[in-house]
Amino acid sequence: MLSQMLSFSYEDVYMKHPFWWAIWIGPQQQHQPHTSLSGKCPLAYPLPGSKRCPTQGCTTFSNITLRNIVIEDPFISPGVILGNETNPIQNLMIENMTVSVSTWKPWHGKWPYHEWKYPFRGKFQCKNAVGVCKNCFPVPECLAEAQ
Repeated sequence: MLSQMLSFSYEDVYMKHPFWWAIWIGPQQQHQPHTSLSGKCPLAYPLPGSKRCPTQGCTTFSNITLRNIVIEDPFISPGVILGNETNPIQNLMIENMTVSVSTWKPWHGKWPYHEWKYPFRGKFQCKNAVGVCKNCFPVPECLAEAQ
């Protein structure tokens, strides 16, 4: 049996006012117009009316590194890390990540999505992932904080 271990690395990324998800590691968000959603993850996930985004156990996510990431004023939340319950994301390393939210909000009352009525209240959604976060603010809840 031939086994291939792939590694993916994203470094030195700066995002200012990302409109959708700044970081997305998980199932493909795809739902074609005029088709049944079935077991797919909708593009609007997790806004009202699209609370389900199933992950597939047959897809393996592993050896992913994010390093030197700056996210300023994300409109929704900083990101989603969604692994499968039976096949979780393995060996995820996030190093030197900062998420900042401005206190000046010209869009107050409309934006940003991280206010109380929108998903995750400005935090990561993080499920079924094994890894570490070193020098991160905030640390996604499903990852260990490395010193």
